[in-house]
Order: sequence, then structure tokens, then C-alpha cells
Amino acid sequence: MGLMKLQYLSNEMVESLHSDFVFFKDHYMDEDNKWFNEYFVSKNALLDSSLEFVDFKDELNYNSDDPKQNYDNIKLIYESLKLTPSRASQERIWACLTHGYLFDFVKTIRIDAIKSGEEQKIKNVFLLTNGKRRGLFINSLAKLWWTGYLTYDEENKEDPYQLTRMFSMDGGYISLIMLISSYNFISNKKIFLGVLDAINKLKNRGITIKREVYIYALRYLNGISGVLLLDVIDREEIAKKVYDSLIGIYPV
Repeated sequence: MGLMKLQYLSNEMVESLHSDFVFFKDHYMDEDNKWFNEYFVSKNALLDSSLEFVDFKDELNYNSDDPKQNYDNIKLIYESLKLTPSRASQERIWACLTHGYLFDFVKTIRIDAIKSGEEQKIKNVFLLTNGKRRGLFINSLAKLWWTGYLTYDEENKEDPYQLTRMFSMDGGYISLIMLISSYNFISNKKIFLGVLDAINKLKNRGITIKREVYIYALRYLNGISGVLLLDVIDREEIAKKVYDSLIGIYPV
């Protein structure tokens, strides 16, 4: 596996991909990204960053029938792309990856959306839509990296991806990642880890974790955020508050 240079698109090209969708539309069904690559080069829109990563494309899990697909890809993309949250918030990086290095991957895992021909669905795959922050949790690649970032638990030395597995394999990952994108406080990793700690404790006591558990936990936190400043409460206290609220709904 060789080293790859992390590239990004110019801001002008990203804007064009959004505003001139009809011009690009047919090429999203191409067998490969050759046309996009040649077009970007012709417009001097393909730029090199200072970051490198080890080629990991062949290690991605393309099997949609595998319950571990999302988990495997979250872990691989998060570990392989050594991004900071600031860099990972830049659409020009994700747009370059979806139209370039990982074009085949996103086409495979989101082929139904692409075949639909619907502008919004295709843009959700390749670009950031519905506002930048929410778009990061909808885009086919960005959501995987951000899930890894938000759920990776540095305090768990033996298994830092324990909460990642729970979140990506219990309750329906796609609907869950859309759900959490609606709450501004989730961008604070400490708060989200506290939520996951509470849900994991409930799971360990025999409760089956479904989407409704997350819905209740997040609504509860959203409710108390009106009277408490969540950012100054530590992870353990967040977990306790959420668990105490959940246990009233899901007694064990």
C-alpha cells in the first residue's frame, strides 16, 4: 500500500458542482471518475494538500448485506484520513474524495440514490447539502469520518471503538446519523460520548437499543439545555442525567 496525497477542490469548482448540476449530472453514472478528473485538471481545480495517507481503498467494506459494513468503513476512514475537525469540515476535501479517489466506493454504496437521477439525492452523495453542519452528517463519506470522530473513546484504552460499534450497528445507523444532525450540541464530542455512555449502560442491563432510545435521550438533553449549559457539564454527569431519564422509560 503506497502513500497518497490528500487533494481538495478549489472553492470555485465546488460552487460550480452545486450551481451547474445539469452540466455534471450524466457523468455521475460513468464507470469511473476519468471525466471528472480530466475536467478538474483542465480547470486547475485539483489541488494538493500537505497531508498524505496510506492507500486504503481495497480495504473498504462494499457489502451492504454485512451488518458490520458501516462500522468497518467508519473505523477505516477515520483512522486513515488524519484530519482535524477543522479540516474535516471543509467541503472541498469531501467533494474531491467523492469525485476522485473514492468515486467507485460511493457509487457502489449509494447506487440507488445516484440512479434515481434526483438532484438532491445525488448531491447528498457527492457534496454537502442542507447547510454545512448538517451536510457533514448526510454526505456519503463525511458522515463516516465524523461518526468515527464523535464516537472514538480515548478513555477506553482496551476498546476505544466500543461505542462506535454500538452506534453504527444498533438502532439503524443511517437514520441515527440523520437524527443527531438535528441537534447542535452533538458537535461537542464530550456531550455525545455521555449520551452513548448512558445508552450503552442501558444496553448492558438487557434493554434492546432501538432508534427510539436515541430519540428520547436527545430530546431530554435538548429540553434541559434551556436551563443548563451543557458545554460546562462533564461527560460523567451528562451520562448520569441521560441514564436516569432513560431508566424511567425503560425500567430494568
